[in-house]
Amino acid sequence: MNRKQMKKEARKLLKGNVGYFIPIILLIMAASGFCAAIQAICGGTNSNGGLLSFLIAGPVVVSFAFIMLAFIDKKTNPAPKDILIGFHGKNAFEAILAFVRYLAFTFLWSLLFFIPGVIKSLSYSQMFFLMADKDLSAKDAQAKSMEIMEGHKWEYFVLQLSFIPWLLLCLVTFGIATIYVGPYIYTAQAMFYRNIAGKKATK
Repeated sequence: MNRKQMKKEARKLLKGNVGYFIPIILLIMAASGFCAAIQAICGGTNSNGGLLSFLIAGPVVVSFAFIMLAFIDKKTNPAPKDILIGFHGKNAFEAILAFVRYLAFTFLWSLLFFIPGVIKSLSYSQMFFLMADKDLSAKDAQAKSMEIMEGHKWEYFVLQLSFIPWLLLCLVTFGIATIYVGPYIYTAQAMFYRNIAGKKATK
């Protein structure tokens, strides 16, 4: 399945189902706003709000990975409670650790030059889908992401670039378009993961 087919299938799946994602998108926006408010009240970036944002980011991304894989595999529409999947027990710790590893390794490679940082961010891009799909640890998910992305980094990079007009739409609509654009992008990304994971099955 090529990029255009993934995006076409993503739009087809979302037709009539976008409403199921609205409560989840609103919950994420509310959480982001809450963290930003705490940060503003405390003053500066070195505050409890910034730390809270950092701690919830990983579990939220893993939760969304669970949601999107269930959506494309089983045609299961999400429920608001599904955003908590990444916060359950071991999931939460590994999700936070995965987020730390993703940021840290990408940053370290970026110190060499901008391009290596971008390349490594693409290599690590499937970490959270792998954790949701295969119940891998953060370390194993990172290694496996590098493996399955071999030969697919440019393909994923072009897919991401193709969403720039949609992201601009979110800006000009003051975030309102995110209600559709967010699920659309994540659905296409989940399909990309399924496409390459199918070619290079995990061991």
